[in-house]
Amino acid sequence: MNRKLKMKDYIFAGAFAAIFIVVVIAVMAISSFNPLGQIVGSIIMPVIAAPVFFLYVTKVPKRGALLILGILLSLIMMSSSIIPLFICVGAGIIGDILASIGNYKSKKLYSLAYGFFGLAMMSPYSTLLVAREDYINNLVKFYGEGYATTFNSYISTGALIGIFIAGFIAALIGAYLAQKLLKKNFNKAGII
Repeated sequence: MNRKLKMKDYIFAGAFAAIFIVVVIAVMAISSFNPLGQIVGSIIMPVIAAPVFFLYVTKVPKRGALLILGILLSLIMMSSSIIPLFICVGAGIIGDILASIGNYKSKKLYSLAYGFFGLAMMSPYSTLLVAREDYINNLVKFYGEGYATTFNSYISTGALIGIFIAGFIAALIGAYLAQKLLKKNFNKAGII
């Protein structure tokens, strides 16, 4: 099977990436009403977005597909700094490498690749490691002083590391559930 992207693959990649990003934005918007909700929402986001990811890799099992998704995901994750660009693109590159090792068929390697996308979904928080004050000032600007102060009190460096680990684990859980969902519903419906 030819593993190079064709025009049809780019169309599928764009469509599924758009759906994936809409799901991510929706979870971010819904969960951002309070600081704790923002943190919890970020952790459950990989679980909710997983079915779209696995539909995507089922429809576009080609070299470069996950890099495209990583690049497009970085566009919304860079709201706080440029650091998420590197994390999201890195997730795409690692995802593509893992997919190619599994000959674009290994569910386990796609699950591991999605774990890195779970980290990419946490990437805006990486700014807190290098520019905490800038990140908190942005929160003050968008949500107010009380929100930013409460958020800052929840996020120590240790808590931040825990959030990244939780994002990775949530992505693995999401991968497992998404594969069950696809097998149960989408295979029967003839979608995949």
